[in-house]
Amino acid sequence: MKKIAVVSSWMFLALVIPTALVLTGFTPRSSFVGVNSNLFDGSSETFAVHLGGVLLWLVWSYALFAFIYDLWQFRSRKAERKTSFGLRRWTTICASAVGSLLLASQTPVSAENSGSVDVTLGNPKEVNTEIKRIKFLSPTPLALTASTVVVSGILQHVRRRREKMLRESAPHSQFQSLSHQSRSTLTELHLAATSTNCGGIRVAMNSLMAGKPVPVLGSWRPDSTPRVVLERNEARMGIVPLCCVPLGLAQGEIILLTLACGDVISVKLDDDDRARSVLAHLAHSIVLETIGSDTRVITCGFTDSELIDAPHLSIVNSIGHLTERASNLEKSRSTIVCSVVPLSSEIIDELQAMGCCVVTAGTDLVADVALVLTENGWIVHPTQQPISLYGMTLDESKAVSKLVNEIARPATVPVFVDHFTPSHCWKVVVRMLGPVEVMSRDGRLVRFEKSKSIELLAWLTTHRSRPSRNAARTALWEVNVQDATFTNVVSDVRRSLGKVVQLDKDEEWLGRTLTDLLPLHLSVTTDGELLEATIQRALTLDGDAALAELRTALEYVRDLPFSGTNYLWPDAEGITTQLTLSVMTSAVMVSELYLERGDTEGVFWATGRGLKVLPGHEELLALRMRAHALKGDLAAVRAEWTSHQRSLARDVWSGGATSPKLDELCRALLQTPRQNVYSVSE
Repeated sequence: MKKIAVVSSWMFLALVIPTALVLTGFTPRSSFVGVNSNLFDGSSETFAVHLGGVLLWLVWSYALFAFIYDLWQFRSRKAERKTSFGLRRWTTICASAVGSLLLASQTPVSAENSGSVDVTLGNPKEVNTEIKRIKFLSPTPLALTASTVVVSGILQHVRRRREKMLRESAPHSQFQSLSHQSRSTLTELHLAATSTNCGGIRVAMNSLMAGKPVPVLGSWRPDSTPRVVLERNEARMGIVPLCCVPLGLAQGEIILLTLACGDVISVKLDDDDRARSVLAHLAHSIVLETIGSDTRVITCGFTDSELIDAPHLSIVNSIGHLTERASNLEKSRSTIVCSVVPLSSEIIDELQAMGCCVVTAGTDLVADVALVLTENGWIVHPTQQPISLYGMTLDESKAVSKLVNEIARPATVPVFVDHFTPSHCWKVVVRMLGPVEVMSRDGRLVRFEKSKSIELLAWLTTHRSRPSRNAARTALWEVNVQDATFTNVVSDVRRSLGKVVQLDKDEEWLGRTLTDLLPLHLSVTTDGELLEATIQRALTLDGDAALAELRTALEYVRDLPFSGTNYLWPDAEGITTQLTLSVMTSAVMVSELYLERGDTEGVFWATGRGLKVLPGHEELLALRMRAHALKGDLAAVRAEWTSHQRSLARDVWSGGATSPKLDELCRALLQTPRQNVYSVSE
């Protein structure tokens, strides 16, 4: 029995333990490499786990050696007492190794978690992968991030709302940071937009809209031309379409729905949540696709927090208010009604008589297109085509609506803002006011071997208060990356900066720590920090000195912040917006100082710098009109104002509304003698 126990123990030690270690990812090579790569540049948690793996292999090796030695003693018939002691020794060691192994297998490696993002809309890459796997169509609508058209429309809406806020901002304004949820939402929308072919879908939609006659349903497959799925009946072949929206996926194709006056689209389903999800997606699609047109949209049964704000959208909460609102709209404008409240045939007939297109929930309606949920999934009638419908859950709707509202909040003018003040002896500047690049103080360009190196340096300079490794990895990579990948990027930053600018012997550009911190040397600054520091310093200086300082700082501005990059974190965190506000502030300050001196050419130079970054900024346009009036060129004042009006008219997202303040200023300048231009109020 003792021999059987010994053989069984040896088999367990020699085979089971190393197999378990390998299966849990703790191979000898990976463990030693992990310790080496994370000694200085990895997180402390990751280093500790890999160090544990190395120790486990060392314990196993020692235990195996001890067992072989004790077995040799046993076979040599040495003292039984000694043999028994050896047996207990390696058995204890073995048990300790197994316990440590079980503990380590439950420890999450930071590398695996560091790239995760707190999201509200779901991972678009996972969504797209799942879409490709669909064999049996799910009754649950697809996530919002699967609908490229809606995602791109929301991002356009967000960008235009932000631009409007920036155009109306006053000098020295501070952007109100987005909430954590809104930052996550914006990041997910950007990821979804970059992972799909939105341009191709747009071309397909325009092609269907321009067809003769316009079909009710069409389909589009990537890298192909759209095809007609369902034609309109002969009585309505010549009808003018209002918009085209995506419905969902069917056999690798995107199904597209065109809407026209008199059309009836129904969602037949007993489950209110899924019907609401489908109708919410259709409502957002319709609102986004009709912005800037003469079409008006009325929704019934949705709340304000579920839909994005748009000037042509009306939200009602009852059928009575729905018919009343539809009847009061201008007859010259088309109307699309989207109701999550089931509408009767009588109400639909009434709306059709008013020229409305109706999209509604319902079970027994006669519709041009009906989306029906069966036991095998969704079916499109009358084509009987199985389909995976796009949807938008209540949480997704509220997240998008919250994002749009937060973006539109006006910038505030703080009493005091504690900015990072760059050292007077800075040696390296990260240039963000244009294409991102890194230069030494004497003008030498720093070149990096890794594409992520310059982005990491840009991130560290904008996150000095919390320069952690995990946060950097989460921001720079939307997927998990290996420890070695991040370590190589960190090493490239140190090496590339060291080739251009030498530090003292005991200093490094990126500090080596055994914690999660990744400190950046204080001699690294950014052009945004230099610009902000100059603005703060100029407020304490007199005229000529302030003008000289500000003009030098304004020359840092080359183009839009982060232009030519695809970084996601500056936009989501409001860094791009705040840099734009700083540029506007400096441009306004320089222009005002030049205007006080009667230097109109200086005004045009400074305002030109600012308008290159943000066209249509009201304060800069006002200063340009004042400069033209000061020269006595009233025709140029009218031309400046007319050009601004035309640009707003071309922007379908702005509604074409001009600023009342600029309207009043333009009229006042045209009626005021040249010598009294300064007296015209802002």
